[in-house]
Amino acid sequence: MKKALTAIILAVAMLAPMGCKKATATNPATLAPGYTSQADQAMGTTLKGIHDFYTGLMARITADKRVLSPAENTALTSLAYALNIADTTYVDYHNGTATLQQAQTAISNASAAQSNVQSQVKP
Repeated sequence: MKKALTAIILAVAMLAPMGCKKATATNPATLAPGYTSQADQAMGTTLKGIHDFYTGLMARITADKRVLSPAENTALTSLAYALNIADTTYVDYHNGTATLQQAQTAISNASAAQSNVQSQVKP
């Protein structure tokens, strides 16, 4: 009996240091392939959304053979310029020649230009 009790105590003593599995932090939002951080992914998806908006709107305008007012034309031209700057700055950010802040500012400007188009260009 004493041998069995000793064996049980030794077995428990050996298992005690093993304990529970160590907790590990998990990333709450897994990054999509190609992105380096949450900020990068947010910028990339925002930029894609602006591109999709611009491309879709231009396709509708072309299909409808619509003549734009001067205000609509100015808003669309401003969006095109802002989108080109955002694209270039985002690529520069990935190449290490632009900062995160510069890329975020350029994309924010493109987003503001999109909002302006939405208020100027009527469907």
